[in-house]
Amino acid sequence: MKRCFFILALISLLLSCQPPQYYFIQITPTFEKVKEGRKTTVAFYPVADLREVARKDQVGIRKKGERTIPIYALMPAAETVTLAVKDYLEAKGVKAIRLAPEAEGGPPEADVIIRGELKELWVEAEGTVATLYKLKITLKFEFEREKKRFSHKVELKTEKREKIFSILKVEKLAKEMVKEAVRKALDALELP
Repeated sequence: MKRCFFILALISLLLSCQPPQYYFIQITPTFEKVKEGRKTTVAFYPVADLREVARKDQVGIRKKGERTIPIYALMPAAETVTLAVKDYLEAKGVKAIRLAPEAEGGPPEADVIIRGELKELWVEAEGTVATLYKLKITLKFEFEREKKRFSHKVELKTEKREKIFSILKVEKLAKEMVKEAVRKALDALELP
């Protein structure tokens, strides 16, 4: 009887140790606030997701031998970037107004109107020991100020090798990459 119980316990332990079928990460970055407000008003549209992925919340994969495990964000990737844009603008002391996607133009008090596109956001983690993390992001923003339009595109790629795989490391690297891309893209705006 003890032997049967031991075998059943061992089988249930082995079955419970299966690797995950997917991972979820939270990648919305935050920016440090400035002390003084500015008199600028910026209206922005939600960032459009132009990536070619099966699910809009998928941001990467983990390759583990022959297996590929998807990595998902807790919210759609474009919404994550939209929230980062809002936080960046508010951190700069700007009055930020989020517009509906179907809205035409912006409010009359807006000094600047921003439209953004997420062309790529991808994280890849290869291996279990000596894991290689590869991250890519491509953002394009179009700015309209005083009836003039200009655009700015940011492409960032990085690779990092760590001793072991950690989903927390994936989350941290993705958050830093989104933050840096949004900062570089919106710094081109040179807010007054």
